[in-house]
Amino acid sequence: MRLGYVLSCNENGPADLIERATAAERAGFEGLWISDHYHPWPDDQGQCPFVWSMIGALSQVCSLPITTAVTCPTVRIHPAVVAQAAATSAVLTSGEFTLGVGTGEALNERPSALDLDAWTRATARRSVGAFSFRWRVRHGCRMWGGAGAKPRRRFDAAEVAELVTAMRWA
Repeated sequence: MRLGYVLSCNENGPADLIERATAAERAGFEGLWISDHYHPWPDDQGQCPFVWSMIGALSQVCSLPITTAVTCPTVRIHPAVVAQAAATSAVLTSGEFTLGVGTGEALNERPSALDLDAWTRATARRSVGAFSFRWRVRHGCRMWGGAGAKPRRRFDAAEVAELVTAMRWA
């Protein structure tokens, strides 16, 4: 059995997360999960540092493997940007990074949607939302694996993208 420690970004500020991670490593935990939230669930939690900045900071003070729990590569952050952030995180952690993905929650995804009506329509129709989620995860994985990715639909419009900073596997 392996034991990991969950770093809750929606409950702790950046300095507290760093302190908790280093304490977890000293205590013998074998990995870190870090939440990816834009808003805290209840307002009284009052924190939500940007997960990708936190992973960069954690990589400099802690050697434990880090996993996002979970990142939604659909509305708030484009899958190409998620792939770039994950690749950079893998480099910073010497390959000890795992991208955990999920479909997200309105609390975290809707505030940054440019077209709130379109977001609401897309998420209300589960089949479209699930298709978009699956496509975007595949899009990011292709990029992370070294293949460029081309947009396939008008709402995914972007130029051909390729990761420049990426973990090179032997």
